[in-house]
Amino acid sequence: PNPNHYSQRQFRILFPPHLTQPIPPQTVRVGDRIRLNYRGPLYTILGGQNTSNDGWISGNLLQVEEPLPSGGTPMPVPFQIYRQPVKSADKPVQLPIGVHVDLASSGSANNTAFAAPNAPVCTNRVLVMFNAAGGIDSVYFDTLIRGQAVFTVAQPTAPLFFLIAKTIDPGAQAANTSVASFQDLENQWVAINPLTGLCTTSEVANPNSRFSPNGTIPVPTLRESRAYARTAQNIGGR
Repeated sequence: PNPNHYSQRQFRILFPPHLTQPIPPQTVRVGDRIRLNYRGPLYTILGGQNTSNDGWISGNLLQVEEPLPSGGTPMPVPFQIYRQPVKSADKPVQLPIGVHVDLASSGSANNTAFAAPNAPVCTNRVLVMFNAAGGIDSVYFDTLIRGQAVFTVAQPTAPLFFLIAKTIDPGAQAANTSVASFQDLENQWVAINPLTGLCTTSEVANPNSRFSPNGTIPVPTLRESRAYARTAQNIGGR
């Protein structure tokens, strides 16, 4: 079957005591994932019996997307809910005025994985979660399933690259569209090793190329821009 073809199933979720209670308030929300019988894939939760405007689900029916084929004999099984990350109560770290993280150029390996499909500008949320040992546990980013923006989770096996770029006035940027932010030698790459969590900061390598005619980011050019970051060279290390 086509791996991009999705069907929708409903699961009846019962909580203690006596497995008769509906989902407790603010326990499960759209975008969380569920695993059945402690094995198999994790299914993304798209809705439920009652879904509030902010995504919290009440009642005891969950609507879940899963790849085809589906079916089988209904039977009760235990389940696990994998909840999405929540914001920490700690004060967030602020970048200095005049710089930002260019998510359209950021991503894993040679891909602009954080950019919205077929768009040069990233409009997605990106969350990077670290494990207790300091390595990257998972990366959450928005994707569309049947028109709904839900978190997709990936376990990266290659370094993550984040471009720290200057914030340019829109008028000045429009007058200088021949140079992409990943080509600006004043910008910097931050690379994160997924296994150790080691971070390195590197200069942008000069790929000496321009935007393609349709405005998308050429992957080979982006790879060249990350040349120092891919070899984990810190600034001043060459």
